[in-house]
Formats: sequence, C-alpha cells, structure tokens
Amino acid sequence: GIDLLVEGGERIAILGDNGTGKSTFIKCLLGEEDCHGKIQFGPTVKWGYLPQIIKFSHPERTLYDTMLYEKNCTPQTARDRLGQFMFQGEDVFKTVGTLSGGEQSRLRLCMLMDEEINFLILDEPTNDLDIYTLEILERFLKGYKGCLIIVSHDRSFLDNLVDHLFVFQGEGKIRDYHSSYTQYRLAVSQQERDNAKQRRDDKPRYVRNKSDKPKATYKETKEYEALTVELEQLNNEKQELETLLSNGTETDVQKITEAAHRIGEINNLLDEKEMRWLELDELING
Repeated sequence: GIDLLVEGGERIAILGDNGTGKSTFIKCLLGEEDCHGKIQFGPTVKWGYLPQIIKFSHPERTLYDTMLYEKNCTPQTARDRLGQFMFQGEDVFKTVGTLSGGEQSRLRLCMLMDEEINFLILDEPTNDLDIYTLEILERFLKGYKGCLIIVSHDRSFLDNLVDHLFVFQGEGKIRDYHSSYTQYRLAVSQQERDNAKQRRDDKPRYVRNKSDKPKATYKETKEYEALTVELEQLNNEKQELETLLSNGTETDVQKITEAAHRIGEINNLLDEKEMRWLELDELING
C-alpha cells in the first residue's frame, strides 16, 4: 500500500530503525530485489549509488590511473576532478588500497560525478568520516543539482541537506514528512511526551482518605525542590540548543553535532526526571 513520488531535484532522507526495510527499499530502487510492485523512473534519470561498504575492482591502481582507466578521463580531466575532491599534488599517485575509509568515500563519489548522473543514492555516507572529509562531502552535496536520497541518522548532516523524509516504521509502514530532521525529531519527542502524559492521566488512581495519605519526608521534599529547579534548567538549555540548530547561524560541524547529541541526552533526562517529579508532586501536593 505504499505510493511514493520523488520529484526532480528533491532531497530526501530515509529514516528508521534497523530491520524496518531501508536496505530492502534501496535494493528495490537499484533493481537488486523484487519489490512486488512497480518502480518507474523518468526517461532521463541516471542514478549513482554510494554504498556503506566501498570496494574497488583494482585497489592496486593509483587514484590517477583509476580515473584514467575506469572513468575514461583525459589526464587533465582526471586531475581536475580529483582536485575537486581535495586529492591534489602527490595524493593522486597514492594506491587506492592505502586510502582511509573517508578517502575511499571521496574517491567513489568523485568517480560517480559525471554530468549524466542526476539521481544520487547515499547509504550512511557519514559513517567513519573525519570532520574534514565530512565538510567536503557536505559542501559538494549542497552544490549538487540532481535528486538526492540519503539513508542516515546524522542530524546536522541531514538538516543541512534535506527537507523531505521517508520514515520507515516497520511492517511495510512508511510515513511521508515534509520537514527537516530536527523538526521531525522535535515533533516525535513532543508526541511521545504527550502520549506518556495521557497514559498517566488515564491510569486509574487509588483515592485515599485524607487520614491515609502518606506524608512526604524531609528528603523527598528537598528532592522535589531540586528537581523543580533542574527541570527548568534542562528545558532552558534544550530551548537554547534547538534555537541554535534551527536558526542556521552556527556553521561549525562539530558544535552542531555536539548540540544535536546533547538535545538527545536532555530528552532522556527529562523523561526520567519528569516522571519522578510527578510522583513527588502528587505525594506533596495531592
């Protein structure tokens, strides 16, 4: 029952837990697996694919020779294209087999980039990349004019590149969102908190007589006061970080990554501490 449309020039992220069908979906796009349905490409579409695990048929060749013999480049075109991906000077004479994981990703992307490719599929492209290579990849993709489909959970990377999400929920369910990754995660987190609160509100409560009502201890009262202050501080910090991620003024990739990671930590702390605060609030205030 899934019906998805990808327009020319769109930038889409595929999200979902392990086992929800992301890899199967990519295999269907590439024609490696039967989707038991219909996938139709436009007549001018030519796709390229950057897999998680990159392999080269001739790891003994230099980068320069790889471009000459596998991409049929002229000597000058080989140097120019390698230079666009920051392989310069003597770097072009390194053998492919000696490259780091990030350098191999750069070389594979360089090989993909000819004028005909207008539909690019990237499977976890930021895995094991150093900050330098990540910046090169992100800068290139920002200037890429074709269609992008990216499988990733890197929040800052996705926020800078996509505004359309296919969220795989398992059992063949896919949600189609037109938003950034951060906006989606904030909406999901809020929904989860709303659902948790609703479950607490719907839960039958034992009504005690006033004489049966336990009194909070001194320790519990102090814990309640400390949690009240801590929750306010966490919510303020979260709001500041969300503003940082949403206003687009921060350009330092490491700071953005750290901010996104910290928001996740704060959400977990809030879920834990709000539950305890509610218990103490009911005990103290009824």
